[in-house]
Amino acid sequence: MRILLIDPDAGSQSMVAEALHTLTPECTLSCHLSAEEAVPEVVANPPEVLLTEVDLPGVSGFECTRKLHLIMPELQIIIFTDRTSAESVLTSVMSGATGYLVKPHSARPLVPVLKDIFSGRHAFCEEAVHAMMNCLQGAGAALQASLTSRERDILVSLVVRRSDKEIAELFGISHGTVHRHVTNIFKKLGVHNRREVLHHLIRTHRQER
Repeated sequence: MRILLIDPDAGSQSMVAEALHTLTPECTLSCHLSAEEAVPEVVANPPEVLLTEVDLPGVSGFECTRKLHLIMPELQIIIFTDRTSAESVLTSVMSGATGYLVKPHSARPLVPVLKDIFSGRHAFCEEAVHAMMNCLQGAGAALQASLTSRERDILVSLVVRRSDKEIAELFGISHGTVHRHVTNIFKKLGVHNRREVLHHLIRTHRQER
């Protein structure tokens, strides 16, 4: 498996390299300091997973993600950053990221997270999920009142890209019940799909700031 990391910080590069070696020595890591340097290689030789910092010299990680997602929609792009705000999580998903990892202080906590990513499991860290839960708790009274407690939980799962199957397993409910909750959420928010949910939450979040 080949991983590509865009991050100018040497410490972050070493941490990812150590975590990958612990997980699977056969995995190769290619590191780049900027999006401008990395994108040509990504396009010419796509990695299985791309990790990118948000704060890059020149083009930001969000903009890099947005551009790559347009031309390579199947590429798994994970935001790898110190940022923990709901705004950053929402922006990452809107840009096309398939996951969000807040940088740990050492390689060890990164190992099980990367293992989940390689296995195709949920790729949003606990900090990102908590940020979205706090965002909903601080949302307008109308949004809070319109959704049930379970619907708010499922709304967070929609934002962090959990599949219907993952949501059903997480809450111990049937796929039919998940579908019913999602349909109710869409109706109450006046949206038609997950992307419109993100737009709605971003507007609400910014109005409340």
